[in-house]
Amino acid sequence: MIDVQLYIDKSNEDNQEYVKVDLFEDESMTLISSIQDIKDFSKIFADYSRTFKIPANNTNNKLFKHFYNPDVKGYNGATKKLAKIYLNYMPFREGYIYLQSTEMKNNKASSYTIIFYGGLIKLREALKEEKLTALVSNLDSDLKRLTYDAATVKEGFTNGLFSGDIIYPLITSEKRLYHDSSSTSPNYDGNIYHNSVSPD
Repeated sequence: MIDVQLYIDKSNEDNQEYVKVDLFEDESMTLISSIQDIKDFSKIFADYSRTFKIPANNTNNKLFKHFYNPDVKGYNGATKKLAKIYLNYMPFREGYIYLQSTEMKNNKASSYTIIFYGGLIKLREALKEEKLTALVSNLDSDLKRLTYDAATVKEGFTNGLFSGDIIYPLITSEKRLYHDSSSTSPNYDGNIYHNSVSPD
């Protein structure tokens, strides 16, 4: 059985102090991993959850500063809060929590509806006002001197080029790549080790 724990920063990003949030025992939390079209950098999302509810008890009311009560100032529902999800008390995801709404019953808060987003909500948020053109212009002279041969590619994978300004990532969307030089290990699809004795 998987036991989920949620911790939310009750202060701010400069002075983090996480508090364990009380969850409903029967409430499910669905986490979705999603990467949008890589051609549109403004729409690259990290992991996020479907909305889920937590009880409006003493612990959670203190954290959200009685958000449901307009006479109590303090918590801004439009802002994000740092959060961590643990599974069986082991770290699982870090990101942000947004407070969506409060459900009221008999003029009392019954539950809060929240949503979790992974650490990188949008690449645009991380880059802010930075432009990719600035990065390209800084490396333009280096790129013109770059030669495409086996030694250069290997250096780009292992140590990076031009003092680490250019690094080749070993990623693919179709398979998990790995390096296994063991002679007893079969050459499964995805093993990038080149066996010079038996290259097949």
